[in-house]
Amino acid sequence: MVPFFVDNRGKTLISVFDKLLPESEKCLVAVAYLTSDGLTALGKVLGRVRNNVRMIIGTGFGLSDPKAIKKLRRMPKITCKIMVSESKGLDSSFHPKLYIFYLKNNVVLSVGSSNLTHGGLERNEEANIVLQLPQEAPLVKQAEKSFESWWAKALIPSDELLRKLQQAHRKRQEWERKVTREEEKLLSESEETIPVKFGENMKKEIKQICKDVGPKRIQIRRRSENEAIKILRKSRNNFNKNLLEKFLEKADTDYSERGSSQGRFVSTILGRNKNLILGDSIKKIQLLIREIFFEERIDKVEELVGDLKGIKYGFVSLLLYLKDRNRFNFYTPHKIEQGLRNIRKIKDKFRGNFQKRYEQFNHLANKIKSDCNCEPQAMDIIFAVKGEEK
Repeated sequence: MVPFFVDNRGKTLISVFDKLLPESEKCLVAVAYLTSDGLTALGKVLGRVRNNVRMIIGTGFGLSDPKAIKKLRRMPKITCKIMVSESKGLDSSFHPKLYIFYLKNNVVLSVGSSNLTHGGLERNEEANIVLQLPQEAPLVKQAEKSFESWWAKALIPSDELLRKLQQAHRKRQEWERKVTREEEKLLSESEETIPVKFGENMKKEIKQICKDVGPKRIQIRRRSENEAIKILRKSRNNFNKNLLEKFLEKADTDYSERGSSQGRFVSTILGRNKNLILGDSIKKIQLLIREIFFEERIDKVEELVGDLKGIKYGFVSLLLYLKDRNRFNFYTPHKIEQGLRNIRKIKDKFRGNFQKRYEQFNHLANKIKSDCNCEPQAMDIIFAVKGEEK
């Protein structure tokens, strides 16, 4: 194997795991952070582990998710420990990203920036070097020595340790939500944060699209949205498949010259995706609705949608939009985002997890809505139309 570079833009670290872990006679992992979305991303490949995997998880800054560690602790053939500091407790400075795969005749070593998070495994831009070496190579021996020294110091994650980690993790989440709110406030107050052009000609074009939508279509869309919102609010603790079907029908209602029709959000909740959604676990969908529509837990999106087949970013943004149509906008990473980037002359795609990408999109979308005096029900049409342009 020729050494190669993993940045998650071409080859992803999850693809390295997918190829090497089932073939490995053993595997050693030492990372600073493990999150639930990272464990979800690894779920299938961890189920194909042949032999022992030892993992050391850092606990610094409350970033590692104790729920993920609990799940890891229950998995067969996987032994995990957590690193704590005698002086700092859970606030450890343990920060490696080391993966050692022991194949039949050699060892594959991965060292770089990726933690066991969804971002680190496939979404974020990272920098990892993967190389194959003989088992007796000095570099392998040095990596093994470091791992074994960490393993000797690390602790088995007892219920008491995980309880402390849960407290730290909760504080971290509260702090992140506070920072996010402050960042949104700063963005909304500073015109200088919009590093894009938005000329008068584009404003006229958008206003014309809004005019072409027409009051009747806006009225039908708003009425259907209200009915979809009622279904969500009335069934908070008692959601079922029949209510889900009614919700999808109402949320996806549109209007044309031929009358009311389905397909407002195209493939997001129509056709094959609709069938996949209806086949998903109703309990997991109810949890998603509670966390997003009622609690606005945008930071948990990757964890919440990881096991769902038909639900991705578009469905999540639809729930946010229905929660507050003046504050949130419908979003998909492809056509809708492309439409906004065409309007704002932004060349590069938004990067990061759902929260980061959606916050960038939503802030700019709200500026367009405000500057052009558009109804919320027209915004997805504007972005869809502009998304068709090259």
